[in-house]
Amino acid sequence: MEALERDVAVARANLVAAEKAAASADGHLARVERMEKAQRAQHMAQAETQRRAAMDMLAEVVMAQRMVRAFPALAYTGPAFTVWAAGKVERKRRRGLQNPWGKNIWGLPIDFG
Repeated sequence: MEALERDVAVARANLVAAEKAAASADGHLARVERMEKAQRAQHMAQAETQRRAAMDMLAEVVMAQRMVRAFPALAYTGPAFTVWAAGKVERKRRRGLQNPWGKNIWGLPIDFG
């Protein structure tokens, strides 16, 4: 009977130790999952920022192409001025035009789209 009681006490002690180890493992798992979730959110936000910047750059390139197509002499002003002008027009366009049929001082439409 005493041997059986010792075995039960040892088994109970082993069970308590195993439960503590399992609870500790659950805590570590939860912490790792939170860290991974935070890293994933940060990575997704960074990727979204890069995607948005690339789309803005692409819109400016398309605007430069449209401007040169509408006014070919603009190509002779040089790539730096063409890119600057297209970026300016595209940024104004994103903010919203007050007059979509407006023309600049040379009679060109402000919105080349």
